[in-house]
Amino acid sequence: MTDLEIKINDFLDDVLIYKTIDTYKYYKSHLSTSGKFFSSLSDITLKRIKQYVIYLKENGCCNKTINKKISCLKYMCSSLKIKNSELLEFPKLREDKKNPHYLSIEELKRLQNHLMSDNVS
Repeated sequence: MTDLEIKINDFLDDVLIYKTIDTYKYYKSHLSTSGKFFSSLSDITLKRIKQYVIYLKENGCCNKTINKKISCLKYMCSSLKIKNSELLEFPKLREDKKNPHYLSIEELKRLQNHLMSDNVS
């Protein structure tokens, strides 16, 4: 077990004790890939963080998910008082804004007519 995996387990133990089970699952989920990707705490350099982001993108993660994974790693380091300026200074990735899709007036009328008809059971 690497020093990073040990720190992740220590952090998760604290989360399990002081936070909710859902918070624990959230951190465990996001930190699991970090523990597998980085070989040690000293491996978390700017170059390796960029490689990690590329790895996550190549495996289908969107920027929002990557930001969550990096944020969890940052929070873990700050909670355990681990100094890593390269990690802490890594900026958030730009997240795509998804505009909600609204039904048109015509679609709303068709829906209303369908709901008001006798065909609805």
